[in-house]
This record gives sequence, structure tokens and C-alpha cells, in this order.
Amino acid sequence: MIELIDVHKSFGKKEVLRGVNLKVVSGECLVILGRSGTGKSVLLKHIVGLIQPNRGKVIVDGVDINRISEARLYEIRRNIGFVFQGGALFDSMDVFTNVAMPLIENKNFSYKEIEDRVMHVLDLVDLQDAAFLMPSELSGGMRKRVAIARALVAQPGYILYDEPTTGLDPIISDRINDLMIELNSQLGVTSVVVTHDIHSALRIADRIVLLSNGVIKVNTKRSDVWDVDDPEFRDFLRVFKALKEIE
Repeated sequence: MIELIDVHKSFGKKEVLRGVNLKVVSGECLVILGRSGTGKSVLLKHIVGLIQPNRGKVIVDGVDINRISEARLYEIRRNIGFVFQGGALFDSMDVFTNVAMPLIENKNFSYKEIEDRVMHVLDLVDLQDAAFLMPSELSGGMRKRVAIARALVAQPGYILYDEPTTGLDPIISDRINDLMIELNSQLGVTSVVVTHDIHSALRIADRIVLLSNGVIKVNTKRSDVWDVDDPEFRDFLRVFKALKEIE
């Protein structure tokens, strides 16, 4: 459903992606793990066409999205929900309007249809009572859930999460992890999550890949992570073990 083939990307003289090859299987939750600054978010933005590669192909639903018109790319994007790292909410709009924006921009929905869909996804993320609050009145975890609701409202086949637990305390992070697991199982969407949080990765993933030095170094099922020999990947696992011992 999603495939990256020999994707290279540089910004000036800085090489970020150096030949990424990756397939995302329908219905799975794929976690892209890596240290901060390794290009995880850059890779994610390639999938939705916000960034174009210097070389290589990005295939979504059988289409090379870098060789199509803006109109066709917009159609493909309508099937992709994107949860930005900071939430990217509009501070001047209440929660209801923030979540409704993808449907308002579509222009094919009546107000009643928009209202029903918005309240449904707010119920999924347990925020129905917050519909008419402003973003400034929300906690960090609530803002993240609003961003997830907005990604869901157009009923996409894919949801891309950019560091969904960054900046949240451990309890709220676990709630966000549980929510992502529930949404994957209930709605059957295909999820791609970029993170450096190994605890989150081991909670939510069907499969984990490690992005390092611009390439995919590890590609493993969650059940097989303890058999991986890669030193950098083992460092992440040691952090996880240390945290579990503290608990």
C-alpha cells in the first residue's frame, strides 16, 4: 500500500535519507524508530508528498506520488490522516472547528454530516465534552487527542503519526499509546508512527524499523526484537529494560 524505493533526500550539503527502502503492509502499525535528528519526520513527510525526494520513488496505492498532478496528489492525501508532532491546531478556532476542517475544505458535506462525524471522532478520543473549548484551554495530552480526531474525521485508510508521545508525561503517553492501539483494531487503518520512544514502540507496533544514518538498518516484527543484533537497536532495548527495572 505504501512503498519507498531508494529514496534519497538532502538539504544543501546535509544528506538526510541515503537510499531508504521500505514497505508498509495493509492494516499494520509500523513504527519507524530512531534517534532525534535522524530524518524520521522527513521520511514521514515524503509519504504524504509534503517533501519530494532528490532521487527514488514514493508509491501510495500503486501511484508514484512525485509524478502526478497537484489535483491527483490532493485526492491521495484525502485518504491519509497526519498527526503533526506539535498537534498543529488552529489557536483561533475551537476544538469542533479544528476537527471539522478537513470536511469543511472538502465542501461535499452538509453541516449535519460534519457535526455527526466530528462528534463521533471526538467520542472515539473521549473528548466530546471539549468540543467548544479553545486549544489554549487544553492540556498537552488533550491537544494530541484533538489532533488524532482531526486525522480520523475524513475516515482515511492511513494515519501517519509524528512523535505522538513527545513532550507528554508517562501516564498521558500510555493513554495515547492505548488510543492508537484501539483505533488500529477498531477502524482497521494502516498506521505509520515515527518515534524515538522505545517504550511506545514496543507497546503499539506490529513491526519496527530502525532508521539510522539515512537508511533502514533493522526491520523486525515486534515479537522478534530481542533477537536483533544491531548495536544501536540494542541500545534502545537497554533503555527499555532500565526503565522497566525502575518501575
